[in-house]
Amino acid sequence: MADVEVPKVNAPSVTIDSAPVATATKKSIGSRLYSLLDSHAGRILFTMVCLYILVFSVGSSFKYETYQTGYDQVYFEQALWNTSQGRFMQQSDFNYSTSAFSVDFMPGLVLFVPLYWLLPSPHTLFFIESVILALGALPIFWLAKAKLGSRPVALGFVAAYLLNPTLEYFNLLPFNMRALGLVALLYTFYFFEKQKFWPFIGFALLAMSTRTEVSLVIAIFGLYGLLRRVPWRFWLPPLIAGPLYFVLIFAFILPLFIKTGDMIVPPGVEPVQLSLEQVDFISGTNTIISTNYGDLGKSLPDVLINTLTKPDKTFKQVVTVNKALYLLALLLPFAFLSLLSPSVMLFALPLVAINLLSSRPIQADYRSHYSALLLFPLAIGAIYGSANLLRLWKAGKLGGSFKLGRWPIASLGSIMLLLFLALIAASVIQKNPLPGVLRNREVQGMVGPMNKEILSVIPSDASVSSTSFLGSHLLPRQYSYAFPLALYNPPPEAMQYFLIDTNAIALYDPANSKAFGGKLPIDFVQKDGRWKLVKAITVKGQKDKRGEPRQIQLWQKEGPNVPPLREIKDR
Repeated sequence: MADVEVPKVNAPSVTIDSAPVATATKKSIGSRLYSLLDSHAGRILFTMVCLYILVFSVGSSFKYETYQTGYDQVYFEQALWNTSQGRFMQQSDFNYSTSAFSVDFMPGLVLFVPLYWLLPSPHTLFFIESVILALGALPIFWLAKAKLGSRPVALGFVAAYLLNPTLEYFNLLPFNMRALGLVALLYTFYFFEKQKFWPFIGFALLAMSTRTEVSLVIAIFGLYGLLRRVPWRFWLPPLIAGPLYFVLIFAFILPLFIKTGDMIVPPGVEPVQLSLEQVDFISGTNTIISTNYGDLGKSLPDVLINTLTKPDKTFKQVVTVNKALYLLALLLPFAFLSLLSPSVMLFALPLVAINLLSSRPIQADYRSHYSALLLFPLAIGAIYGSANLLRLWKAGKLGGSFKLGRWPIASLGSIMLLLFLALIAASVIQKNPLPGVLRNREVQGMVGPMNKEILSVIPSDASVSSTSFLGSHLLPRQYSYAFPLALYNPPPEAMQYFLIDTNAIALYDPANSKAFGGKLPIDFVQKDGRWKLVKAITVKGQKDKRGEPRQIQLWQKEGPNVPPLREIKDR
């Protein structure tokens, strides 16, 4: 089949007012700037992509080295390291599975194994993720150029994508498969519009391999294709394969990885018995559903049925002030233009539903990884929304009143200005994350001793439970666990060492006491008696949540079969 170009809007030549550049007798500053951007668009795009990669790969590495990278880094990096050592996708953090695929089926993670095997470092993953996210700028540029007929305006949408606070917060978080999912969706849409069947299918499959919920977004291509009246092979396969894949994963694949009591612990601590509360929490539930959507049900069928049959409960869960502000925060960086393309915003429906139905506040936070995939419909929707606005203006349906003074609101120049102002507003209101990385770095008085006096003495074959920002620094390690432990983690008895930051808020939260017999996590470690304090670093000038000097503490289990410290002496 011959290639079908992306439909263009016959947009007027870009101007600062209403006069076309081509007919102007004397070019204004805006016209000269436009001509400069137009003639150097390729170089500018390349520079923007390279600068993004440089800034955010370095920023992510700096954040890691200054103990600001959370425990989620362990989930992915440990699985990659274990696979490179012959233990396929092994993950130690759960008491119901030994596989990283038990939380979500992400076969695309295997693609990162060769690179990590060659360069086994978190910095490798930070660089790869930054490259992937930066490459998402290309389909955005191509689509905007084809749809709006302007390379400078296309660069504006690239800037709106690369400078989007949600993208930047996400990039600075621990490595996550949603990065590949987001960019694969952008390329899937581009090749859908270009009517390139095999690239479309290839990127759709790649996107689905990153997260199970992406299959629901792929299914929307079926509905979108029907609305666009494209050939059947572009809408029928995703319409069938998307929902089928989603059901297959949750009904058949994930249960294969889940078995109560199946966990990775050192031979020296076996046998390990789960508590009745742990068994009750895991048995007969899909753990990811019960953890995130417990208010609506403990399994996917329960959540779906209750969502549809209990509208009052669903309404109470979804319609809140915080969640309304969350949606506004997502729309702001693209100047709310995404709302002008309802057909493209269909792609956001499953992702928005997943986040709004959740009882976890983090899923309704534009700064979290849960919002990353929404950048796909938001970015494309803004481009197509702008085209719809221009089309209505050109057709005269908006009338002469659609102006601000002499300025036509529906012009390419005004769209560029609108994007620019929206980005400034988003950067101020939502706070660009890069300054925070520098501002929130841990004091060097902690980082140096932490690296030299604690990390260096912990035996590599020991089981260690650590608070969030410390965990990723214990890798590579086969036996690593989050702290505070939850009901889905191995029990405390399996821990040979605890590495805790007494400033961690989670240590003092009563909600985290279930795995510790009702005791606060901090009290369990310090007062249980089965672990002894073997090393502590005091962070000068800082207090913990109880007003005591902040410390990084290493606790060792007493008894046999505990790997000894490599070294324990004052320096």
